[in-house]
Amino acid sequence: MSTVEAPINDTEITVGSSADVEESPVPSNPITPNALANVSTDSIHLVQDAPPTAEERAQAREKLLKDRALKRIERRERNHKLAEEAALEADALVDSGDIVAAVARFVNATELWQSNPNFYLKLTRAYIKCEHPTHTEALSSLGRTLTLLQATKLGDYVLSPPPLDTTSEGEPVDFAFPRYEDEKLELAERSDSSECNHPGNGVPCRFYNHDGCGRGRECEFSHAPDEKSVRDDLGKNVCLYFLLSACKFGDLKCIYSHSRDALPKHGWWNDPVQIKRVKGVLELAEKKAKEQRALEGLLYRLEGRKGGRGKGQGQRDEAKAKGHGRRGGDGEKRGGRGKSRGANTRESGTHTGEKEKVKEKEAVNDEKKQDKNPDSTTTNDDAEERAQNGGFIDNELNELAAQGVKPYDDDAHVRLTYPAFLPYASH
Repeated sequence: MSTVEAPINDTEITVGSSADVEESPVPSNPITPNALANVSTDSIHLVQDAPPTAEERAQAREKLLKDRALKRIERRERNHKLAEEAALEADALVDSGDIVAAVARFVNATELWQSNPNFYLKLTRAYIKCEHPTHTEALSSLGRTLTLLQATKLGDYVLSPPPLDTTSEGEPVDFAFPRYEDEKLELAERSDSSECNHPGNGVPCRFYNHDGCGRGRECEFSHAPDEKSVRDDLGKNVCLYFLLSACKFGDLKCIYSHSRDALPKHGWWNDPVQIKRVKGVLELAEKKAKEQRALEGLLYRLEGRKGGRGKGQGQRDEAKAKGHGRRGGDGEKRGGRGKSRGANTRESGTHTGEKEKVKEKEAVNDEKKQDKNPDSTTTNDDAEERAQNGGFIDNELNELAAQGVKPYDDDAHVRLTYPAFLPYASH
C-alpha cells in the first residue's frame, strides 16, 4: 500500500489503509477540511511498494493454479450431474416409445460426460431400436451376400483383406497398442471455460496471454486457443514458436505467452524428438507454401496479361473513335472560322486546334506503350499492393484477415495454403 506523508503544523499525516498504519494521536491543533489542499507540493513524499519478488510470483502462480483446478472440478461435477439427468430423461422417453427424442438426450449426455461408457451403450441400443429405413436395404444386401458365400457360388473371396503385420514402408505394426504397461495417453481436451469459448474477432488478446485481460467476455479480441499456441493450466496461450525456440518477436512484442511454468509436464515441448518432428512439419509447410505462392503468382501474371491485352484493345478502339470525333469537330470549327472574319475568333480557334492535336498524339503514344507491355499496369498494381501490405496483395490480405492472421506473423504465408496443419494441446 502506497502512503503519502505531509507535514502540517509540525504534525505528520499519513494517508493509507488502517491495516498498514498505526493509529496516530490526535493533534492539538484541529485540521481544517482544506488543510491538505493548502499544503505545498514540495512537502509531499510519495512512497511506492517494491515490485514482487520471484518467490511472491511463484506463490501467486500456485494460488491461481489451485483456484483454476477447483473451478474445473466444480465444472466437471456439474456436467456429470447434467449428463445423468439427460440420461434419465432419455430412459423415460425410451419407455414411452419416443426413440428419436431419446437419441437426442443420449447424445447430449455423451457430450457432457465423454468418459462414461454406459451412455454410449444406451445410445447404441436407442439407434438399433430406431430401425431407420435405409438400414433395411443394407441388411438385406448383406444377407444375400452371405447366402451366396455359403452356397459357394461366389468362389473363395473375402469381404476385406486381412491386416498386414508391416506397413508399406516395412515398419512393424503393433495391433496391441496401447499396451497396459505403456504411459497413459494425453488427449487434447478443449476446455469449456468462458475464456476458451470467447473467440472474439479472431485476433489473440495480448493482455489476456500476459498479465490478464480485465474486460473478460466484453473484450473484442480472442481468448480462445488456436493452432499457433499451446494452452497451459492457467488458460493462457503459449507461443508455439517460443516452444520451438524460433519466435523472433520476444516476450515483450509477442501476443502469446512466453512462459513454460504452467504448461503440463508431459508434452511434446519437453521431448526433443517431438520438437524436431514439429520443426520438420513447419519447414515442410513453409516450403510448400512458397511453391504455391510462386505458382499462384505465375498464374496471376498470365491472367493479367490476357486481361491487359483485351483492355488495351478496347482502349485503342475507344481512342480511335474519339480521334475521329475530334477531327470532325475540328472540321466544323474550321468551317466556322471560315465564316467568321473576326481576328479574336480566328486566334482562339487556332489555339484550340493545336491543343487537340497534342492530345491526339499523347493518346497514340499511350496506345503504343500499352501494346508493347500490356500487363505493365497489372504488374505495377501488384507491386504497390505488396509494398503496402507487407508482401501480400489485397486478395491475400483479405484472406488473412478472415483467418485472424496478421501479415507480419511468422506463418502468415503458411496460413494462406495450410490454415490448420499443427496439432495443439489445450487444457
